[in-house]
Amino acid sequence: MSRLLISNLTKVVKDKTLLNNICLTLNYGQIYGVIGDNGAGKTTLFRCILGLSKPIGTVALDDKIVNSFNYNDFLKKVGVVFPFPDSFGAYTVKEAFENHSRYYSCPFVDVESYLKQFGLNVSSGDKISRFSLGMKQRLNIALACLHNPEILILDEPFNGLDREGIILLQQLLKDFKKQGKLIIISSHSFAELEKITDHLIVIQQGEVLADTNVMEVKRQGFGTFEQFYREIKEVHSV
Repeated sequence: MSRLLISNLTKVVKDKTLLNNICLTLNYGQIYGVIGDNGAGKTTLFRCILGLSKPIGTVALDDKIVNSFNYNDFLKKVGVVFPFPDSFGAYTVKEAFENHSRYYSCPFVDVESYLKQFGLNVSSGDKISRFSLGMKQRLNIALACLHNPEILILDEPFNGLDREGIILLQQLLKDFKKQGKLIIISSHSFAELEKITDHLIVIQQGEVLADTNVMEVKRQGFGTFEQFYREIKEVHSV
């Protein structure tokens, strides 16, 4: 089974430790939920996996370490949902798709028809700056899936989505899992994660406090992720 292996990942900025010796084995065909307080290190972890931030430690795909020689090949296997940078506001939908298709070397699509699959009825000439947060999230998700990635990394993807958008995203992630792909998702919306997650990772102050199968969480008698999370935090605060 393919896997993403994170070993001894540490990130220090100006004497502040953002990640402390993170070790994780993330298997394909699973949905991993990453939870923690604001500033816990979730986004930093994602950025380090993607090479957007340089840590100490290694990231390996199928035991092959990701480095400067194979970095672009690795990135092309990953779909990412991060908040749109402000600079994207100047782009039209068509321009965003052209840039994405060019980088990932994927076929151009009928943009408007493709976006309808994600509940987004817009013109390819529309400026992204005019979109609501929910519309940007749908566009973000659509772009992340465009090149048919093996891995999806999503940072707070439920933000701004209405009920229909949340259900659509949850079904999309379930479908990706059925295809044997790897999904890593962070969210403060525990109730939404509970419906799709196989494995739960708790990060606090840059350290992994829990790394466990959701079935084990339930076996221990926790009815919700919120209950489990509060218990883990309390244990580690002693």
